[in-house]
Amino acid sequence: NVQRLSQCASREAAALRDVEETARRRWPGMEILLAPVPVQGDAATARIAEAVRRARRIAPQLGIDAIVLTRGGGSLEDLWCFNEEAVAAAIHESRSEAVARHRDGGPSPVPLVAAIGHESDTSIAELVADHRASTPTQATMVLVPDASEQIEYLEGRSGRLRMMLQRAVDRAGSRFEVSARHEILR
Repeated sequence: NVQRLSQCASREAAALRDVEETARRRWPGMEILLAPVPVQGDAATARIAEAVRRARRIAPQLGIDAIVLTRGGGSLEDLWCFNEEAVAAAIHESRSEAVARHRDGGPSPVPLVAAIGHESDTSIAELVADHRASTPTQATMVLVPDASEQIEYLEGRSGRLRMMLQRAVDRAGSRFEVSARHEILR
């Protein structure tokens, strides 16, 4: 059950709005913890790398189920910080540290999903991430179950369980009637 989703993105970004709207439409009441960082420009690479490390480190304590590193489309230059070694290293090293902590009895590593740019864009950050999504919306759809589908599934299972229970009661009733007609039990 996905309860919290951490996202590293610019607070005003269209990608953030897409993620929030999709998550809330699919699972009303979804909590999203935002770690706003610049996603282009001179300071972006170092800030993204630090946000990834911090998010991976604190995610288990905050009950975060997944981290989404996202940014909407742009030119190759606009997206370049996601191709920088510092960002790739932060993703890889933070995962390695989380796996080591888990091996030593700590919490399970929280996966990082990268969704940078448009479907045709692929960054090094996406290649190093635990999972790549082609768009921010697709990342959300992979992580957040659709509540209406879940309700429909549960209602179907509930109906099947009721039917199986009724059959069991009917069979038990039939066995009781047969037993009640037996002369020794009469």
